[in-house]
This record gives sequence, C-alpha cells and structure tokens, in this order.
Amino acid sequence: MQRTMQLSGGRRSLITLGTVLVAGLLAACDSTTPTPTSPTVRQAKVNADITLPGCNFDTCTSPPRILFTNLKDGNAEIYSMNADGTSPKRLTFNANVDNFASWSPDYTKIVFASTRINGVFNIFTMNADGSNVQQLTNSGVANTGPRWSPDGTKIAFHRTWDKRRYTIQIMNADGSNLHSLRDLPNVDDGQPAWSPDGTRIAFKSNAADPAYGGYDIWTVRAADGGDPVRLTTTLRAGEPAYSPTGTKIAFTQGSFASLPRGIYLTSAFGSGTPTLITTSAGYDVSPTFRPDGKRIAYASTRMWGGMTPAKWSILTVNLDGKFLSMPSASIFIDNMSPSWGVH
Repeated sequence: MQRTMQLSGGRRSLITLGTVLVAGLLAACDSTTPTPTSPTVRQAKVNADITLPGCNFDTCTSPPRILFTNLKDGNAEIYSMNADGTSPKRLTFNANVDNFASWSPDYTKIVFASTRINGVFNIFTMNADGSNVQQLTNSGVANTGPRWSPDGTKIAFHRTWDKRRYTIQIMNADGSNLHSLRDLPNVDDGQPAWSPDGTRIAFKSNAADPAYGGYDIWTVRAADGGDPVRLTTTLRAGEPAYSPTGTKIAFTQGSFASLPRGIYLTSAFGSGTPTLITTSAGYDVSPTFRPDGKRIAYASTRMWGGMTPAKWSILTVNLDGKFLSMPSASIFIDNMSPSWGVH
C-alpha cells in the first residue's frame, strides 16, 4: 500500500512508512460505503503444520531467505533472515528509506525502492548480499513496489504521479524501455504482481468505480494490458501475490460491511469464493508465498496491541489454517514488507 509522501531519513521515516504501508488499502474508508457485492467468505480450517521451508524448484539451489524492511534504528533498512527468524543480515546502509524489496527469479539479486536520491522513491537493484547497488529510475515522482518478471528480463512497479494518480510501469531489468502497462483516464492501477508464467499481471485498481475510488484485484495480459479480469468486488482489496502454481492469488482486504479485515486467497481466474486466511484486531498486510506454495508470510500489528501502526512483525500462516509462527518477532520489532519467494 503506497500512498506517497515526500520522505527523508530519521524519525520522520518511521512515522511515514507505517502510513505508506496502510494508506493505500484504507484510503477509501473516508468515503460513503457502497452496497456490498462480495461473495460469502469461507472460514479457513486450523492446521498446525510447522515444517520449515525448502525449495522444490530446479532453479533453486538452497532455501531462500525472507527479505523484509526494519525500522529498528528509526530508519527503514532492508534485511534478510532465515525463515525461522535466525541469522538476520542487514543489506542496506544509508540515512534514507529503503523498502519494498523483492527477489529476482534466481535469488541472486534484489530489486527495491529507495529515497536515497533527492528524497523521492526510485527503483534500484543490488546483489543478494547488498553489494553492487544500481539505480534504474531517476524520476521526480515516486516509484515503489517493484517486482521482477519470472524470466528475469523485466521489472514492473507502481508509479505515483501525485497523491491519487497511480499507474503500473514496466521496464527492462537494466532500466531501459520504460512504458505504462495501461493508462486509463481517472483510473488508478498499482501494486503489480507477475503470474509465474509471465503472461499476466495482477494489481489493485479502482477501474470498477473511479468516482468512488475503492480498489479491487484485477489481472491483465502482461504484454499489452489487455483482457482485464476483475477478481474481487469489495472495493477494499490490494497487494495481490500469485501462488507459485499461478492458480491462486493472495490479497489484503480492508474492513467492508460484514467482511473482516485480513489476508484472503482467491482463484487467479476470477471464479470461486475468497477464503479468509488471517484476521486480527490489527492489520495483516503484504502477503508473500513460500517458494513451495504451502505457506504465506505477511506483516502484522497483532503482536503489538493490534492497532499500533508503527509496530509490525513478520508472521507466517498455512494456506489451510490459522497457525502462526513469528520468524521476526524475537529479533526486532517494526518489521514489514516481507518477500519470501518471487511474486
């Protein structure tokens, strides 16, 4: 969730980043709530599988670490850690905001957004150990939420032209050939996620009702932005993430009528009933799939009194239950924006 503000280092970063993460999803809450049109939500079963992750793909040579953003020192920096919370490693070191990190398909590189140039979010890449930082965009408007295409040749990201105008941009992995996925008048598209085969992109959009401004999850062809398919109808959805098989999409849902706030799972093809995976008194956001597709990591405020926006931990949940583990809670507080596998 990425309502953009001009950011700088220090204490202001800590306060603003929590707002950045929740503002996009909650932005419509100030408006008059329309009549609900969502399907009935089916509660998920409880399952206490605590198996640690492994890689089940030929291209993955070792279990990938979870990337996340930490505010431990009052400034947003990118870290990685094992899935059980051990061996945290800091990857970025500067006085500005580094956030929204995501793995490359071969897990050797990381793409992320940073305000280190002119105090405005731009897109950068670095090696998995934090070395060899390369700047890909140099824009006076904010560029966030970058995601690598499955073949590693392209990067999609979310560009905010002003406080309300979002578009999805796609560029080559070296920053060349920058273009919009689609550009519809008065329509905001953001938070892109590639399908595993690279043919489609899921994203949040207010295309169903631009005047109201509520967001749902859509998919379009990655090649030309055509063949739009609307997956949700609640006007409170965001942060889509494809499962490794490409058949499911996890997303964040804001409170809407009888629907609880939390993380949901739905078909990637626009059919079926969304399944509630997590819910709490606070916020559960930023879902990301384990590479084998059996578990989701996400950021939550539930460990810190629920509604405290600056207190986040990284938790995990099985897709068929509510069992939680806390890979980050014993290390630091204020952890957010996890990235487990490629999404």
